[in-house]
Amino acid sequence: MTEIRIDSQFNGPPGSGNGGYSNGLFAAALELEPGEAAEVTLLSPPPLNQPLTTRAADNGVDIFCGEVAVARARPAQLDLTHPAPPSLSAATDAAKSYSGFEQHPFPGCFVCGTARTAGDGLCIYPGPVADHSMVCAPWQPFAELADERGMIRHEFVWSALDCPSYFGAFIEQSNLPALLGRQRLQIFQQELPVDLDYIVSAWPLGSEGRKHYGGSGLFDSAGKCLALAVGTWIVLQQ
Repeated sequence: MTEIRIDSQFNGPPGSGNGGYSNGLFAAALELEPGEAAEVTLLSPPPLNQPLTTRAADNGVDIFCGEVAVARARPAQLDLTHPAPPSLSAATDAAKSYSGFEQHPFPGCFVCGTARTAGDGLCIYPGPVADHSMVCAPWQPFAELADERGMIRHEFVWSALDCPSYFGAFIEQSNLPALLGRQRLQIFQQELPVDLDYIVSAWPLGSEGRKHYGGSGLFDSAGKCLALAVGTWIVLQQ
């Protein structure tokens, strides 16, 4: 049994953990081999500053807060084709049209919230490219996201590919309130220096009723794919 705790800095909606960050911690409990994909399904909002415990289940782990099921993490396969990312300068230009600058349901979100500042949040603001086929943004990680070797900790890769997949899934209707229900992610390059510039892009993958799917990718400044993810977003009932 492993204990996990989500610090209040890493919130998504008020009072709960950012889905991607939480999923990254939960996926780490699987202790997979480097390069293997994982899938995390959120069953209830991840609580902040509470002891969470893992329990072996099937071929993965379930995560609980007391007796309340929070998530389940399982090994997975990721079969995802990504569109070519734009250049870093084009991603920077696209981010200027980030819809969250005008209206944001969770401005305090650790990843994409407009109330966060550099060094406190990731400040990833994905905006649409000219043909609206994808959204993209630059990402400049800060030193506190790194391990002792100066490499980005993997829970922050999960974070960086969380919220952008929402803006990719809802590229034409990004004011719809929705929460992350599931995230499947694979990291191809295990060591990602914290002092480099990266590109994050995301694109729509279709929908089924209230479920909307968005692909997201992390790329270096030359366009090499470093990690890919699929997010399942559940539209909140009005």
